[in-house]
Amino acid sequence: AVMDAEGVERAAVFGCSEGASLAAFFAADHPDRVSHAVLYGSFARLAPEPPEYPWSFRGRGLGGIEKAITDSLEGWGEGVMLVPLAPSLLGTDQQPWWGRYERASMSPQTVRKLLAANLDLDLRPALPMVLVPTLVMHRTMDMLPIEGGRYVAERIPDARFVELEGDDHWPWVHDPDEVCGYVEEFLTGRRTAPEPE
Repeated sequence: AVMDAEGVERAAVFGCSEGASLAAFFAADHPDRVSHAVLYGSFARLAPEPPEYPWSFRGRGLGGIEKAITDSLEGWGEGVMLVPLAPSLLGTDQQPWWGRYERASMSPQTVRKLLAANLDLDLRPALPMVLVPTLVMHRTMDMLPIEGGRYVAERIPDARFVELEGDDHWPWVHDPDEVCGYVEEFLTGRRTAPEPE
């Protein structure tokens, strides 16, 4: 709808976390509208399903996911999402800002509904149908195990996988220039050198 409203025939799509699932579904369902797909911090499922897909929140099972949801709801509004999503920002002057962001963005009950909906996501059937050029990026120590990111890349035909250092789940934390560099190179075939200071 957004593309139609703006008169965009075809676009590259970028998705992070559950947004990566949406980007992959969109690319699989509308290959005529998607030129490239970039999936960052992606997963095929949040809930583990051994033996085919055993990964979830760094090895936690379904009980661990439910505990993570409960913990996040108890501390909502205090910057609690930095613990799994941006640990490098814990204890910095960013934490109070994120606490305000959490309070302004949604209520704890809305968070519960969002996380429950994410547990229902299952990207596995759509992966072989993503036929556009695809870049999958994942940080080595992301809260979502890198094996899950590799799983996604291995099941998308001809996808390129890039492993990045670090444990921050969000692409704009740690080294966003590195992320942007890989995306630029993937989309244009070259990487712009940074302006000297």
